[in-house]
Amino acid sequence: MEIQTTNNELSVTLENKGITEEVWGALNASVFPGAESQSILLAWDYCKARSLDILKKPVHIVPMNVKDAKTGRYGYRDVIMPGIAEARITAYRTGEY
Repeated sequence: MEIQTTNNELSVTLENKGITEEVWGALNASVFPGAESQSILLAWDYCKARSLDILKKPVHIVPMNVKDAKTGRYGYRDVIMPGIAEARITAYRTGEY
């Protein structure tokens, strides 16, 4: 299964990331409904790097008005923000929670 992202026409193979069709369907329909594919993949990478279960939604995809460093213009883009669940998981892992 391949996803064409709309921002830069980058082709991403879900199998290379270890995402099954069932998980991808759940991420699109339930966990992050309405989010762009590229943003969901970014959230997937964030959760994988932090050893978090993305289906428990430890992060949120938030559209923010961000300044482009090259052009100086503002525009909306999706930003991955950790939620309270991510903070609790991290605290629990320290053994101090």
